[in-house]
Amino acid sequence: MILGLQTGSLKKELQRQVRRNPNLTFSELLREAKELEREGWAGEGDGLCHEVFTVPPADDLAQWKDQTRAELLNMVTELKQALKDEIVNAMQNNSHPKAVPEQHRFRRPQTRPRWDEQGQVDGVLDEESSVKPSFIGKCPTVEVLAGGANIPCILDTGSQVTLFSETFLKRHFKDLETEKGTKINWLKLKAANGLNIPYVGYIMLDFKVGGVDVPQRGVLIVSDDCMGPDQRLLGMNVIPPVWEAVEGGAYPGLKAFKSTVPPASQKEWEMAFACCQRVLTSRPTEVRPVTARLTKQQPVMVPAGSEMVLWAHIPENIGKMHYTALVEGLDTENEWKVAHAVVEIKGNKLPIRLCNPHPYPIEIPQRQPLAKVSQISPEQIDTNDLVLQVQADGEMEVTVRAIQETAEDCTSGGAPHCLDLPKSQKESRTTSG
Repeated sequence: MILGLQTGSLKKELQRQVRRNPNLTFSELLREAKELEREGWAGEGDGLCHEVFTVPPADDLAQWKDQTRAELLNMVTELKQALKDEIVNAMQNNSHPKAVPEQHRFRRPQTRPRWDEQGQVDGVLDEESSVKPSFIGKCPTVEVLAGGANIPCILDTGSQVTLFSETFLKRHFKDLETEKGTKINWLKLKAANGLNIPYVGYIMLDFKVGGVDVPQRGVLIVSDDCMGPDQRLLGMNVIPPVWEAVEGGAYPGLKAFKSTVPPASQKEWEMAFACCQRVLTSRPTEVRPVTARLTKQQPVMVPAGSEMVLWAHIPENIGKMHYTALVEGLDTENEWKVAHAVVEIKGNKLPIRLCNPHPYPIEIPQRQPLAKVSQISPEQIDTNDLVLQVQADGEMEVTVRAIQETAEDCTSGGAPHCLDLPKSQKESRTTSG
């Protein structure tokens, strides 16, 4: 009831009474309002309601509905026209909208056709060179010696195989024997999108990168329709052997390798080697064989007919791993011999026993490759040794005894320890050498 009253003194008085007595009923409040109105509380603008509607008689109800509907329709039409005029005025006042930034504008590239070797249209070229780097990157390209020819190739650490296009192979290796038309039953090529890559054959080539030789690597021959007529891709069947030679000790090191390749491709090879390192660390249980070298020191002189314990160095990334390894001589011909030994790799240095069986001293230069270090499992180690001894009567005595660990002078990386051989061993080793 109070909400329906016009604003004035009567409404305020009734509101005060309701606040004092919240339990007032509607009939009590109505009676109080009439009494206050008779006493003169109703001023100008006061009243019990905003407007009084007279309900028409029942026979005029249909006419009243039509009249009310027409009035509402006129009100809506006037409101619609007023809103339309307001919108038009607002658009006229903002006839100059804010400019769209240059980088957000759509620009249709000016293009011109490009033709391939057969004279067919091969896509389009965008003349706006400033836009191209946003869509197209540069592939790392290196130059390798393959089959006696210098071949620029795309260096792809994401490909497990090396690919040459058919036309390129015919142009540069037409005199070499290829297995064209021959497919490997167990080898199927798939692209990154899962589609098959058809190849028409393969060829075995000797690769050389810098000073590192990678012999007899398979190269798959891919049809021009799939790869293009002049494409070469160097994959992971060639890259890791180069990295293993550089980091494993068979090559003087990364700096020496980079000095043998063009400056433009040094960064690409460095990134490829980093990828090979990540592959190695993802398989920590497998350690590849490495080459142990003489540490960076002055050349070592091994006296005639003697043995010497030298400290050798292996790559630091391998030395950080803790594993059991077998030390054995290299397959190269040297004037010295290396004793087989089982060692625990706990750092990047390990002792190696060398023997000079000759009647003259030999010099071992610094960083000289000495031995091959290969990981072995504890199950491969036999703790017993077979000993043969000739008795005075000429009989051979065979005994089995436990192998003793030798740790003489192996607690530090100091000067080499020299052991003089007995005269009988000198003579026998000189004769056998």
